[in-house]
Amino acid sequence: MLILMRMFGHLAPAPSETDRRLRRLMPSERLIAWHRARCAFIFDATAKLIPDGAEALSALPSPEFMPNFIRQLAESYFAGFYYVDHIPDVRLFFERNGGVATLMSLLLPGEPDDAFPPTQPVSISLSALLRARGLSGADWDGRRRRAGAAALVGGRSTRAGSLYCA
Repeated sequence: MLILMRMFGHLAPAPSETDRRLRRLMPSERLIAWHRARCAFIFDATAKLIPDGAEALSALPSPEFMPNFIRQLAESYFAGFYYVDHIPDVRLFFERNGGVATLMSLLLPGEPDDAFPPTQPVSISLSALLRARGLSGADWDGRRRRAGAAALVGGRSTRAGSLYCA
């Protein structure tokens, strides 16, 4: 994994003045930019639901924000906090590639007069959603069936069909 991350420019050698034999790595600007874009997407979606999201989104451009945010995430991770332990119904989304972004994409496009999560069908382009997340149609169909069995989503299994959140 480290070799791939170095090959694709996500990790860079960290300078070591004390011992040149050590080969420490640090996140590259490319990896930090990727995380910043990911956080912008998540904070923008969160801002539509709770005020903390707007506060985090406005703080995102600050150079101090990302190191502090990542540090807090790492501390909670190493302390044993795992979101799905507190909300087991979302395990299906949290433990899959693109899962959280997919879940948010399903929850947020509801009509302005609808509740959150939407109670009315929402129209989204599933093909665009799948393409943006690097998912296959078969992967989506499997997730939709498992989510439907867990009574989380329902609707037609078409790429441009309507969905509703249960």
